[in-house]
Amino acid sequence: MTIGVGILTPDSVVLAADTQMSWTDFFMKTGEGKVSWSAKTEPRGTAPSLTAGMAITGAGHAKYVQHIQRHFANLITTDKHPSLADFRAHAETYLESFYKKHVAPISAKESERPNVWLLFAYQNADNEVALFSTSNNVVTPEHTYGVVGVGAPYAEMLLSRLFRMFWPIQTEEAILSAVYVIKNVKDNVPDCGKETDLIFLSKTGAVVLGPQTMKMLDALMEEAAFLEPYTISGIMSGRFKTETDTLPSAIAELRRKIIDCLHTDMAYSLWLRNIHVKVNS
Repeated sequence: MTIGVGILTPDSVVLAADTQMSWTDFFMKTGEGKVSWSAKTEPRGTAPSLTAGMAITGAGHAKYVQHIQRHFANLITTDKHPSLADFRAHAETYLESFYKKHVAPISAKESERPNVWLLFAYQNADNEVALFSTSNNVVTPEHTYGVVGVGAPYAEMLLSRLFRMFWPIQTEEAILSAVYVIKNVKDNVPDCGKETDLIFLSKTGAVVLGPQTMKMLDALMEEAAFLEPYTISGIMSGRFKTETDTLPSAIAELRRKIIDCLHTDMAYSLWLRNIHVKVNS
């Protein structure tokens, strides 16, 4: 069981997932990373450039998901830089073959098969960015966001609301939206939980936010949840106050703490610097 979220922006793609693994045969839950990634960068001028990068998360049969992740990690090598069309074609061919060999023979009944549902993020040197979702062996391009796992319906509801306000979304908004959605799913959907893993691909490479950053962002999303009912109440009553402060001030302070948290992450701050160099070079 899991929740995986992918969000596409004009020049980056974000992939995030919870880390709880449920073993129903033993009534046991453990924490384990569910996002795998592979990327190659090379120096170009004063900042690195992404040659090719991909990330995968998934739900369903855990060993099958891990097997597929290892296969796709091998696509990104020093001498292989697939175009977007080549990457999609390979995904479609590979998954069709995988299902014929490993899934379909298990049972004629769909409910008894060890199915998998995946999210693929991909970006290359031409700044082609893409997000794909899969259902069994069907690969579908996603033009805004994609979700997989037992928490997908809840995540879909939240994302549909956010994207009415934000689109077209930028990288920072996509990161924070993914953290917000997964935190809410973990709080409200059984079998989703533990920590959150998040990676994003951009023109300067792959960026993995550190575990301490993710814990801090989760805590700050708790503060956001605290403010939400005051926002609705203010709309209904005209009284825009929390128990300790005016609502606009509380929102501004929370925004400041969230941005400070992001900027103290070493990988994120380096990405910001490299992006600034790219824009001004």
